[in-house]
Amino acid sequence: MITAVTELDPITSSGTTGTMSFTPKDRSDWRTYILGGFRIQLLQTFGKPPSDEDLNDKLHVCWPTHADGHTAFYRSPMYFKEYFAKGVTRTSTR
Repeated sequence: MITAVTELDPITSSGTTGTMSFTPKDRSDWRTYILGGFRIQLLQTFGKPPSDEDLNDKLHVCWPTHADGHTAFYRSPMYFKEYFAKGVTRTSTR
């Protein structure tokens, strides 16, 4: 897999129309999206700079589906674990 040997981490469309789309991304794109955008969007108080807690506190993430895949929806949990939960993982098989 290309992500194992490079910084590239592309995503695909679901292909439901019969045509696959590939979006070129690398790990820094995900870092910018998850840490620099999505995390702050969810936690920052509007109109104030993000606090240290907004940027660095561990957060619980519930992702009720696969934690890996090639679409953005399935690829995101890997980065949520890294940038929201700070690498802590606990899975349930229920």
